[in-house]
Amino acid sequence: MLPTSHQNSYQKFLDTLLALREEVELPNFRVTAISEKLQKVQQVFQEEVMLLESDDLPSDLAFRFTSVQTEIHRALRLLGTDMLFCGRQNR
Repeated sequence: MLPTSHQNSYQKFLDTLLALREEVELPNFRVTAISEKLQKVQQVFQEEVMLLESDDLPSDLAFRFTSVQTEIHRALRLLGTDMLFCGRQNR
């Protein structure tokens, strides 16, 4: 189980992800609105989640925690690249 501070940061990140999903699922979505939501997701991840330390976690959990953070960071970068291509195609 993660400490409360970690849980709070991940909950805030989850909330921004859910807001992004809602925007994407709209029948007449706008690429600019999705891009803004994605920027918010990336911002929350950088300012809240990436700053979390694994030092106070048990070693097995610390390893998984670091791996998950790395994979989320990679996925967000790829999603950002996808949004760039999507924005260019809609011009």
